[in-house]
Order: sequence, then structure tokens, then C-alpha cells
Amino acid sequence: MTESGPDSNRIDELLVGLSLDALDSEEDVREAERLAETDPDAAAALRRYREVAAELASLHEAPPPPELKQAVMRRIGEDESPSPVSTLRRYRRTAWLMTAVAAVSLAVAVPSLTVAISQHNQSVQAEDAEDAARNITRMLTAPDSTVTSTEVEAADGSEDGALAVIAAGGELTVIARDLPTLSDERTYQLWSLDADGVPASAGLFDGLDGVITVSTDSSNNASPGASPATTAVALTDEPAGGSPAPTTDPVAVLAVDGSAG
Repeated sequence: MTESGPDSNRIDELLVGLSLDALDSEEDVREAERLAETDPDAAAALRRYREVAAELASLHEAPPPPELKQAVMRRIGEDESPSPVSTLRRYRRTAWLMTAVAAVSLAVAVPSLTVAISQHNQSVQAEDAEDAARNITRMLTAPDSTVTSTEVEAADGSEDGALAVIAAGGELTVIARDLPTLSDERTYQLWSLDADGVPASAGLFDGLDGVITVSTDSSNNASPGASPATTAVALTDEPAGGSPAPTTDPVAVLAVDGSAG
């Protein structure tokens, strides 16, 4: 159903829209419902989209082990080797729809969507927004896909946003929305944490919304420069341009459930 073909993007758009009750016309609703009734693959994808939408909309945090955050804080101020930092461009749209599933439709709605991919500290820029959206679709529909999320609050409680992590097949896709506003001299930096809480930079959120994908396949650990398996991600407030190691207390920490690494 989701294999590449002339209608694959249209099918995905219809199913995502139906799962979010966001289709614009009755004709589209009927077409999506017909697909789900006649195509077992489409029916399975629709069920998965609805499950993920419900899970993300609830914004329930998966509590990370306390020692992970403690380990990060122990390393603040230590002399860490600089890690290459990838910067992703900000993308915005008028409605987040409260779920990462909606990112699939961004390929059409926001052609300027870009994703920074950090793989074992080697950063590349995604060249095509549709490829990025299809990657999110693939992860959401993978048999081992898990989703966790948490609110991100401003220090004074005046603003709150959200951070969500999709894990599947040794990859994490981290999605931020409406993060609390920072000054021009500050930026949000994402860190992947191994079992000992050792942080490695996964990239910068150049705005208040964004997507970062991190490859954390532990099967590559024997290779030179390979990163250990990620067990959690952390978000910190850093000086513009990022830091080689965290310099502030994380504003969010999410444990990775199961499949990343």
C-alpha cells in the first residue's frame, strides 16, 4: 500500500487525514474509508495512524531513569571533545494538529520542510521534504514503532510546548513544537544519551518547531567513531551555535522505549 507508485502519496494523505478527522471534503472521507475497507494494508496503516495520534495527543511523558539526568548533570562543565553540530532550518505551519502523524502531510503543505539527520555524529541535510515525510511514515508504521512525548515548559511557566520521540528500527525521530521562546543568544540543542548518560550532540533546533532524526544502531558500535546505543534524549538551552557538551540542566529528558539501538 505504501510502496512507491503514482498513488502512494495520495493514499498516505487520505489515511493520515482520516485518522486526524482533517479531510476537507466528504468525497475525500468516502475515498479514504473505501481504501480502509477494501485494502488490508490501508486498514492496518489507518489503525496505526490513529493509535499514534491518540498517544501523542495525550502528551504523557515516559519517565526516564533518574540516573540518566543525574549523569548528564555530572558531566556539565567537564572537558568533552567537541562533536559536530548539525543545524536544521525552522519550519512552521498554522496548525500542528497535535500529532507527529501530521508531519507526513507536510511534504505537500510545507515544501520548505527540511530535516537534519545526525548519524554517528556525521550530519547531512535531507535534500527532499517528501523523502523526509515518507521516512516519518515508515517509522510510524514499523512493527516495532514506539512513541513517547512530554511537555516542555518555560522556566517562569508562561509558555509550554512539546517534544515527541518516534523510535523504530534503530532510528529516532525527535519532533518539537511550540518550544518556549529563547533570546537571540540562545538555542535549543538535542542530545542523545547512552546507558551511562554520556551525551552526544544530535543537532540544534534553529526555531521553536523542528524535526531531528538520529541513527543509533548499536550493531555499528565496533566501527571507528560509532556511537553507543541511545537510551534517552535530552533537550537543553545552550548558547547560539550550540555547545560541545551540555551547559545547563535539561528542560526535557525522554527515555527511548525499546527499539533504538
